[in-house]
Amino acid sequence: MLLRTSMAWTLCAVLLTTIGGMAIAQDASDPVVCTVDGKKITQQELLDEIDKMVKMAGNRVRPDMIPQLKVMLYGRALNGLQEKMLLKNVADKKNIVVEEKDIDERYGEIRQQFASEDQFKQVLASNGLTPETLKEKMKEDFLYVKVLEEEVKEPAAPGEEDIKKFYDENKEKMKQEEEVTASHILITVEKTAADDVKAAAKEKLQGIRQDILDKKITFADAAKQNSDCPSKARGGDLGSFGRGRMVPEFEKTAFALEVGQISDIVETQFGYHIIQVNGRQDEKMPTLDESKDQIVEYLQQEGTQKARQEYVQALKDDAKIETMIDEKAWADKFGPKEEEKEEGQTLQLSPDDLNP
Repeated sequence: MLLRTSMAWTLCAVLLTTIGGMAIAQDASDPVVCTVDGKKITQQELLDEIDKMVKMAGNRVRPDMIPQLKVMLYGRALNGLQEKMLLKNVADKKNIVVEEKDIDERYGEIRQQFASEDQFKQVLASNGLTPETLKEKMKEDFLYVKVLEEEVKEPAAPGEEDIKKFYDENKEKMKQEEEVTASHILITVEKTAADDVKAAAKEKLQGIRQDILDKKITFADAAKQNSDCPSKARGGDLGSFGRGRMVPEFEKTAFALEVGQISDIVETQFGYHIIQVNGRQDEKMPTLDESKDQIVEYLQQEGTQKARQEYVQALKDDAKIETMIDEKAWADKFGPKEEEKEEGQTLQLSPDDLNP
């Protein structure tokens, strides 16, 4: 559905959107790519920003794609760094600061997505972060948002005619897809694990399933005690999802179950699961009255985004921006070399696929 937004962020999205702030240290081995009102954006800063975007795509990016992506993402990454610098300048001039309590609150929300402190720190470490550096990066991102909130006036609420016009023009996109609400328990097993290791994991999960069926324990409590997924903190609750959101083996089973039913063991690339469906919604075309609140929210968000984009563009128009390494020079330096290019090879990945 066009207007539906998900409140559940993946782990990588939560962490990686905070990575890639602008470094301070500069030296002769780190050439300047661009200046914004005299302030420098260096080659390493731009490479770090591109690296952040690439990490967002996860395993969809093969190592041989990296040189092509370094070229493809040059413009978007450089533009993002320029905008951050301009917003930071506004914050400095107008003494706009981020409250520590806001950082602590958001940090706590991220931490709660992990089963333990050790798991949380391991994931941070794999992204080159500590709890302290994560908070620093979060503070940077919060500052940019706060500048926009304080400097950009919110647009007027949409009128009844605007709401009806949007509804009439977007009925198909607004159709509510079939969804299930489900929980799961995951026992992780590597694909390359020995047969006896896989057998032991399946036996353990089968025992858990039988205890749930025998009412010795609830599904939620069993998930909290045994699941290897961060969702264990919520009793295995994955929320609601439509088709195409989960890996095929998981999706096929979830949509075949009746409400309240617990699946047999399902094997996916992540390991072994048992799934419980807690609710189901059939495909539905909502009425105008049913859609009104969502339409208003969508139009207000769209108006706010447009106003903020215009504000940032005005900052860029007023700034003195000089580029020392343009896209062609960047491609010559970091793009794939002739000997690395294979005839007919294309990058099967759009820049939009790298959005957080």
